[in-house]
Amino acid sequence: MLEALDRLTEDQVRGSRGVRFVVGQCERLQGVSGYERDEVFALFRAARRLDPADAEALQWRERLLRRAEARLEFLPGLETLRGRVRVQLAGLLADSGRSEEALSLIVEALLVLDGERFAMATRDWRATWLSVEIEPAYDLAIRLAVVQSETSLARDLIVRSRAAGVVSPGTELPHRRPTLGDVPLVPPPRFRFLDGEVSSLGEGAPCLFC
Repeated sequence: MLEALDRLTEDQVRGSRGVRFVVGQCERLQGVSGYERDEVFALFRAARRLDPADAEALQWRERLLRRAEARLEFLPGLETLRGRVRVQLAGLLADSGRSEEALSLIVEALLVLDGERFAMATRDWRATWLSVEIEPAYDLAIRLAVVQSETSLARDLIVRSRAAGVVSPGTELPHRRPTLGDVPLVPPPRFRFLDGEVSSLGEGAPCLFC
């Protein structure tokens, strides 16, 4: 069943018949003991492959993502997948004018996904993760913050999106290649701005941002 679903979702799924068949395959995994993790991966992949221009597919994309998000609440060790699910769901909500819920989802997701790059030992890995997963999510989050008139949050997101991190020589990670310029990083701190405000995003004690 999983192999068939993988084949079906290699390309974008179009048409009512195709959509319903893919959804039906996902539903066959619901409640099957031992396949909980397979189910959430299937739900996420199917939601991403349904044609966004199809109204019926659009409704199913939201349902599949919400189902995946609900399942992930009880599955430890899949925080990164949950972040990716939330980014996809936030995009759907934003497109349908539900910017308040979308903003809440994507900010939580960003903190998880952006944190992943600090566990990556090489600059190349971090750069790929940034371009594929992080930068599009930051763009959407900033736009949503502006729409919601959350100017302080928009500022914090802009600043954090430009911060590569803090060099941490004492943090040793596997596969690090110092000769190629790979350095261990830790997340940026909360920034204290010149006007006295402190960023709502970041790690540890505030650091003066000039």
